[in-house]
Amino acid sequence: MFAQARTPRELAEQLASVYGHKLDQVAYIPALPLVAKLRLTEITGDEKYAADVRMIVEPFRTGEKSPVPKSGSEQAGHLIFAALAERSSGTNRERWIGLCRSAAGQIFDDSGKALPVMPFHNEMSDVVFMAGPILATTGKLTGDQKCFDAAAVHFASMRTYCLREDGLYRHSPLCEAA
Repeated sequence: MFAQARTPRELAEQLASVYGHKLDQVAYIPALPLVAKLRLTEITGDEKYAADVRMIVEPFRTGEKSPVPKSGSEQAGHLIFAALAERSSGTNRERWIGLCRSAAGQIFDDSGKALPVMPFHNEMSDVVFMAGPILATTGKLTGDQKCFDAAAVHFASMRTYCLREDGLYRHSPLCEAA
C-alpha cells in the first residue's frame, strides 16, 4: 500500500466531493460533512461548498422541514444549524437558532429546569460529544447561561455512568472498553 501525497486542502476537497451531498436525516454523521464544507469555503474562498450546503438545508430554513430530535445523534446533527447560525444574520439566523433550541431544549423539563442528563443518552459515553456541543453552542448563540449550566450538569451525570476507576471513560455501564 502506498500513501498518496496531497495537501490538507486537497484531502479536504476530495472528501467534500464524496461526502455532504444530502441531509435526509438531521443526524451527526450526515450533518458534520456539511459543517466541514462551510469551513472549507472559509479556508479556500470557494463559495461553491457553502452554496451546496445552503441548497441542501433550504427546506429546513424555510420551515418545510422542522426536525425534532429522537436520538442523541439527531441532537448532535443540529450542529449544522449552529454552524449556519454563526454565519447568518436576521431572520435566517433566528431560524437556525430556533432549530438549535429544539435540540438543546430537550434537556429542560416543562418548568424550564435542566434534567440531570440529556434525553436519549442510553448511558453511552458518545452522548458527551453528542449533547454537550449542541448545548454549549446554543448557549453561545443565545447568551442563555442555562444551556451552559445544563451542559455542565449533563457532563457530570455522564461521568457517574461512564467514568472508570482508572480515570478513563468506558463506552457504557454495559461495556468496560475505554
